[in-house]
Amino acid sequence: MKRRKALKKTSLLIGSALTTPALVGLWQSCQSPSSVRDSILSEARTQRVSVLTETILPRTETPGAVDAGVPQFIELILADVSTKEEVDQFLSGMDAFEEQCRQWEGKTFAQCNTARKEQILSRFEKEDKDLTEQARDYYLTVKHFTILGYFSSEAGMTQALNYVQIPGKYEPCADLGVEEKIMVSSRF
Repeated sequence: MKRRKALKKTSLLIGSALTTPALVGLWQSCQSPSSVRDSILSEARTQRVSVLTETILPRTETPGAVDAGVPQFIELILADVSTKEEVDQFLSGMDAFEEQCRQWEGKTFAQCNTARKEQILSRFEKEDKDLTEQARDYYLTVKHFTILGYFSSEAGMTQALNYVQIPGKYEPCADLGVEEKIMVSSRF
């Protein structure tokens, strides 16, 4: 074999050995998060989270929590940020929340109509004396993640807030009208 052919084959071999892991990583990053790793929430549990988040931030003239991808955001937080103990606490809190709804209403949260769902959440907000701590912690966690996920999403930033992509001048004491949205700008 001639030296030039040997160098070409060697460089191809080394090049493919170096680029294959990079290409696999790129391919995996293009997949949806649920297809790359095991799902923390079952389909039924994801549906429970979706119903609760949509009750907290429903669709009006702006997109709701489900439209903004909040249930997927919560799944991502549980899968990538939370410890095993936190995930277990979240899941047992979900069960406690549903059990609390069954005690109060005789049915699951999802089976209640919109008015009853809002009344149930009001009871969680007021720390009802019949409320279990585990169920309330779950509700407050989902509420926190719902607000964080919604206002971090494109829909929340552009349609619920007055998002300005380019940096503007700094106005520390700007007056807002009653109907004016909060302004958020990105910094590059």
